[in-house]
Amino acid sequence: MFHLINNDNLYPYALLALRVNFFYNIIIQNMQKQKNLIKFGQILVWLYGKLIAATVIKTDVSLPNMDGIAKEKPLIIISNHVSHLDPYLLMGSLSWRELRIISPMKVMMAKWYFHSPLMPFAWLMGCFPARPLLKPFKKWSGTAASIRYLKKGYSLGIYPEGKRVFEDKQEPHYGVIKIMQSIESYEAHVLLCHINRNKENGNEYFISIEQDDSVLKFTEPSLVMDRLFSIGHNV
Repeated sequence: MFHLINNDNLYPYALLALRVNFFYNIIIQNMQKQKNLIKFGQILVWLYGKLIAATVIKTDVSLPNMDGIAKEKPLIIISNHVSHLDPYLLMGSLSWRELRIISPMKVMMAKWYFHSPLMPFAWLMGCFPARPLLKPFKKWSGTAASIRYLKKGYSLGIYPEGKRVFEDKQEPHYGVIKIMQSIESYEAHVLLCHINRNKENGNEYFISIEQDDSVLKFTEPSLVMDRLFSIGHNV
């Protein structure tokens, strides 16, 4: 036997559905606002990179054709790390169109920046700590945060060596493999960025960027870095 449902009985469920929808929309809107804010911060980084490349730093840039990069797929940018200027020079080497493909991007950064006055600027640029600031915040840092941001549609910038290395390569961290294994190889693109600084002229940089999605199938971080260093200039 079927019973008609009293409208009064539906009221609490309708009210609950409205509340869920309200808070869901707030969350989605806040996520979009955060993405837009990060885009704005990265435009500032891009402009600063263009400025120093035009006035102070001499750069020689080799860029790929990004026509084959789908905007709807996550993009992982893997780079070596030779100086504090690396993120500015990398961003400044891009055209406006290429910047729009990459941004918004989350960048893994050393933990100590978030214990300094630079923290607001780091957050505005889309940075997050490589190690947790406090134990309860573990999922908001390092590999766990990287995977979550990729699945939310952000690009991801990482330095697998973990710190600046001017003279030679350093053993990379395994986290880069965990990050790449968290997504299917057909679901993402990879940009390898090699930065070389002239040992005789510290204000001269050579930047090579190449798309290579095949590294998503690599199982050792050293293989990723070997491939990255193979695209660079020798100076």
